[in-house]
Amino acid sequence: MRISGVPWRPTWLGMLQLAIVGGLVVMAAIGVVNAVALVTTRSIEFAMPVATTPGLATEIGGVTVQVVVPGPTGWQLVAHSLVSFPTFVVIVTLLALLLTVVHRARRGGPFDTAVIRRLRLLAGVGLVGGVAAQFVEFFARSQLTASIPEDQVPYIWQAQTHVDIDLARIGLWILVGVGFMAFAEVVNRGRALRAELDTVI
Repeated sequence: MRISGVPWRPTWLGMLQLAIVGGLVVMAAIGVVNAVALVTTRSIEFAMPVATTPGLATEIGGVTVQVVVPGPTGWQLVAHSLVSFPTFVVIVTLLALLLTVVHRARRGGPFDTAVIRRLRLLAGVGLVGGVAAQFVEFFARSQLTASIPEDQVPYIWQAQTHVDIDLARIGLWILVGVGFMAFAEVVNRGRALRAELDTVI
């Protein structure tokens, strides 16, 4: 509600809410584009780790080759989608939950019990969902790599032994989950202190 004669001034929470909405719109557009591409695609392309000589293993972040698969099978399309789709779902879920947190904080204040509950939910989604997404994507990369015959790309690493899980991403998601949980407990502590002050006053 705007009072007549008082100029409207944006708030940090209001601008953050608009930014989150914008992020969700962008993510929705990316999802639609990827879905259309998946339905209409006639080939898939992805990077595979290779060895420079037969039997020689390279380190993580070493030599890779771009593989184009014309006329992919249904399973290859599913595996190719799962290489990145789980992380996409987790990010969209986090943004949607964060939007509800900001909205609730603007309506009921930062110490509202609903804000604390949703911050804890954010922590759970970031920790459990983010880490689970990395394992699903690791499995998808393994299956996608294993679906390419060795004679088509020389010296391909076999997925069962040479596709490595990204520990840095797992660590990042753990940090995100723990960070949201710590923030939720800080807000919860502030709520408890405010309740104590109210009883004193």
